[in-house]
Amino acid sequence: MNNISVLFRKEDGQSATEFALVLPIILIVILVIVQSGIIVNAQLVITHAAREGARDGSVTNNNSKIINSIRNSTRILDHNMLNISIDPSSGRKIGDYLTVSIEYKPPIVIPIIKSFFPSNIRLRSSATMRIEKE
Repeated sequence: MNNISVLFRKEDGQSATEFALVLPIILIVILVIVQSGIIVNAQLVITHAAREGARDGSVTNNNSKIINSIRNSTRILDHNMLNISIDPSSGRKIGDYLTVSIEYKPPIVIPIIKSFFPSNIRLRSSATMRIEKE
């Protein structure tokens, strides 16, 4: 009977050691998932903003209103990393197509996992609509 109790005592710290070895891996996986969620959210925001900008442009045919609409739709993003292009930029008539394109470079907000993501991530979205008003 004494042999069995000695055998169990030798494994007292095993689970703590295993937990200490697995914890960093689990934390890194969780942080990568969080950062991926931030990037996916940014993609959804710029997709919505491109659509809003194209819709405003098709109704108002005014570049400054298009840009304001996009800026309002992307308030949660860093506007310094946002690149907006409107094609054609002028001379649009009723029935012409207007394309609003947005490019965004999302920041890696969790420094410890920068090595898991490429440094040149670029998110792009565009929307095309017909001009309804001159």
